[in-house]
Amino acid sequence: MRFAAVLVVGYIAGYPALAWLLRDLGRYRRPVWVGYGDPSTWRNAARLSYAVGGWPVLAVAFAWRTGKTRSALDSQRQFFHDEHTDDQESG
Repeated sequence: MRFAAVLVVGYIAGYPALAWLLRDLGRYRRPVWVGYGDPSTWRNAARLSYAVGGWPVLAVAFAWRTGKTRSALDSQRQFFHDEHTDDQESG
């Protein structure tokens, strides 16, 4: 009974992290990922970690939020945005 309660609380606590992580991964379009791997790896890790009890997805979300890959993708996305803005201003 106690195990079931921990599992249910884990799913409830982990769902916001799962939803945020999947939404955040969707913010990075395919061209930005070139050279940084495949976003499906992170999506699969999030879904699997949620499936095994909910609690592990908190660690995956934390690793994504504070990791080097997300930081590099942010920089790359900003570069593409600035480049696109410069093209529109000169065109």
